[in-house]
Formats: sequence, structure tokens, C-alpha cells
Amino acid sequence: MSSEERTPLIAGQDDAGYNAVVPIAKKAKAISPLPKMQIFTLMYISFGEPLAATVIDPFIVQLVRETGITGGIEARTGYYAGAIESLFYAAEGLTVLQWGRASDRIGRKPPLVFGTLGLAAAVTSFGFSNSYWPLIASRFMQGVFNGNIGITKCVLAESTDSTNIATALSFIPLQYGLGMTFGPMIGGLLAHPAKHWPNTLGKIALLREHPYLLPCATAALVPLSAFIWASIFLKETLPSAIARNKKKSQEGISLPPSEAQSEVDVALDEPKVPFSALMNRTVLIPVVNYAFLVFVEQCSSALLPLVYASSIEAGGLGLDSFTIGLLMSGVGIGIGLSATLISPGVLRKLGPHNTYRTFFWCYLFMILSYPTMNFLARRAGGVDVFVWIVMAAQLSIITLTVMNYSESWLHLLPSMYIFFNNSAPTKSTLGAVNGLAQTVACFARILAPITSSSLFSLTQQYNLLGGTMVYWILVSFFLCGLYASSYLPKHLKEEEDERVEVT
Repeated sequence: MSSEERTPLIAGQDDAGYNAVVPIAKKAKAISPLPKMQIFTLMYISFGEPLAATVIDPFIVQLVRETGITGGIEARTGYYAGAIESLFYAAEGLTVLQWGRASDRIGRKPPLVFGTLGLAAAVTSFGFSNSYWPLIASRFMQGVFNGNIGITKCVLAESTDSTNIATALSFIPLQYGLGMTFGPMIGGLLAHPAKHWPNTLGKIALLREHPYLLPCATAALVPLSAFIWASIFLKETLPSAIARNKKKSQEGISLPPSEAQSEVDVALDEPKVPFSALMNRTVLIPVVNYAFLVFVEQCSSALLPLVYASSIEAGGLGLDSFTIGLLMSGVGIGIGLSATLISPGVLRKLGPHNTYRTFFWCYLFMILSYPTMNFLARRAGGVDVFVWIVMAAQLSIITLTVMNYSESWLHLLPSMYIFFNNSAPTKSTLGAVNGLAQTVACFARILAPITSSSLFSLTQQYNLLGGTMVYWILVSFFLCGLYASSYLPKHLKEEEDERVEVT
């Protein structure tokens, strides 16, 4: 086609308001191959985070009691153990935005690599702690170094395109499922080794003095090895950082000016976007939806151990801890398997908007299944086959929507990450946008368990609405989140780019 044939039909007009949008035929895009080493490295880094976070779950109650902070009053144990967990999310919430902003300035690789090393040190420090306040400090630092999690999604977005990002994002729930499965397993198996293996590990004075060091140190090996691996194999993806490194390499040898040099200068001269630029409708709509998603999910998740373990008379099912543990292990495995088998195809077929709204409805069933199971158990005088059927349906729904006590939603979060990347004003603000979203999510995680647990206790204590008030309040939160999701964009930037604007 000649240059004349490419000239706009109307040119040189003074009325800048004239625009003609000409749709062009859409061609099916070939799916780009995934950068396998880059994806593997990112998943290696991410695997260490849920592993380190959950390794303390099997023994945290016993550890808190052994510190003596409760003064021998067992009823206080939950308060102090809960404070340790809440502090983790508080620390993450206070630092995640700073991690994102730092990655927008100095590059994605340094914060990710440094964070894995810090995480390994914090988890090991937790194992060395025999008194309460060092536990608090170690858990706080673990939350600080876990705050760089948003950067992982930035690197994924910058390492993929619209044809393969769904497949890349599907690995996130897989590695979280593995982390959530192996973390408690390591913690339960290796805690107090002197008691379990007195003739072997029990002879090591260090392990006798610090009975929780072995599981923590074992879990710390994953982020420590990830630090070494990422230092070697992780590629930088921030355009300005790549350009800066390229310019330094070009300055080391004498070369004439070139087109490549011009591209470097353009990237380095990219204007910095102030944080205030993120406070707009395009960015805030996905962030607000993320807040509702996290809050509703965490409220539902916090109720699961309460309802399953509480007596039938107190609004629960009266299951023992061993049974609950088996059920949750099965959920973790189910999430890992479903992640690679379902998520990519669903996202490609339905798109982020329809995927998010469709699977958000699952939370309504999750919430209402709690009073349904209690009603059936009361009628039968115990957990009968009908209760197990509802429970199986609820746990199946969980494997399709959420991994309990983590931040990885099988279908919902990949959709939400795409919305975050789509809303960023420029590529250089991807880290800040994801950091803002993670900050909001962290504070939602702090508030949600306290809210739902307190409402459950209040509802059962005073038999409010027949012991169901907590569930109707959660349903109201769900409806607010569903309404907010109607404002999510139906089309992404790349879809809009398939139109040609003629001015």
C-alpha cells in the first residue's frame, strides 16, 4: 500500500474535535509461548511466601502458651495468637505500597530478590524465639518482607501479553495451593523434634532449646534458595531499568549514536507519574472491588473453623480438629489441581469481567451453607449424610474461588490482576497500582476476621435472628461487592487498541 493510500481521508482540519473511529477486522491471535524460566523463577519466589506464612499454624497455640504470656489462663491464648497473625497482615499493609513504588523506581528484580532473603531471615528468627515479644518482632518482619508480593504480578504482566497472561496467572493459585499444603505439614511434623525423635534429633541441644526452630528453618530454606536462584535467573522487566542497564553497557564501549540509543533515552526520560495520579476512577474501581473481594472472602474463611469446630448447639457442626485439618488439606490440593486445569480456559472464554462477576456469586452459596448445615445437623441430632453433601458442595466451591487463609483466588484474582494492569496510567506505575491494591487488601484482611468472628459470637450468645444474624450481615457485604463489580470495565486497553483512530 502506498503512502497516499494510508493518508487519512480528512487531514489538516483545524477542528481538533473531529474523530473518526474505524473498526478493523479482528484476527485470532496466536498464543505467545510463555517465558518458562522467568515464570518458574517467579513461582519459586511466590511458593516460599505461603509456605513460610503457614508453617506456624499447627503449633502457634502451643508456642504462645509456652512463652508464658497468658499467665496460665488458657482463655487468653486465642487473643495473643490472633495478635501475631493480625500483625503479619498489618506489617504487609504498611509496606506493600512502598515496595511497589520502589520497584517502579529501581526495577522489579532488586525488591523481589532482597525480599526473599529477608523472608528467610525472619522465619528463622521466629524459630529461635522462646518468648512472646521476639515472636511479635519476627512475625512483623515477615509481614514486611512479604509486602513485595505485588511485584510478582507486575513482572508476570510485563513478561506476558494478552494471549498468554491467563495461563501465567493460573500458576499463582497452584503454587499457593502447594505452599498452603506443605507449610502446615512441615510445621506439624517437625515441631518439638526432641519429643518425636529423642534418640536422634533429641540429642541436638539447639533443637531441645528451640523446639520450633527445625520447622521454621526448613521452611526458610525455600525463600533462601529462591534468593540464590532469582539472583541468577530472574530477568528485569521494568522498561526504564532495562534502558538504564542498556545505557550503562553502551557507555562502557565507544559506539556511534544509534536507533537503540535513542530508544534508551526515551525510556529513561519517561515522565514520573505522581501518586496522586492513581486517585482516579479507572484505578479506584478495581481497587474497591478488590477490597470487597478480600473482605467477603476473609469473613467467610474466618467462619469456617469456628462453625466446623463449634458445637451444634452453638451454631456449628462439632467436628474435631483432625477432621477439619483433613478437609482443609483436601481443599488446598483441589485448588492446586484446579488452577492449571480450569482457570486459563475460563478467563480466555469469558473474559476478566464476566469471569469475576460469575464466580463472585459463589460467595453467596458459601455464606448461606453455614446456617444450612447447622439447621440440618440440629434436625438430625448430628452430622448426617445431608450435612456432608452440603459441606462437600461448599468445599468444592472454595476450590473454585478461593484458597482459605491466603490471597490467591483461582478465578477471581487472575481477573482482578488483569484489571489492575489495565488501569495503570503508564507501565511505570504498575508497581504502584498493585501496591495500592495490596495495601487495601491487607487492611481488609485485618478487619474481616475480627468482624465475622465477633458477629458470630454475638449472634450465638444472644440468638439474634435465630442464630443467623451474622450470615445476613455478610450477605449484605456480598451484595455491595456484587454491585461494585458492575462498574468494572467490560473491555481492556488492548481490546480498544484494535480500533484505528483517524484524526
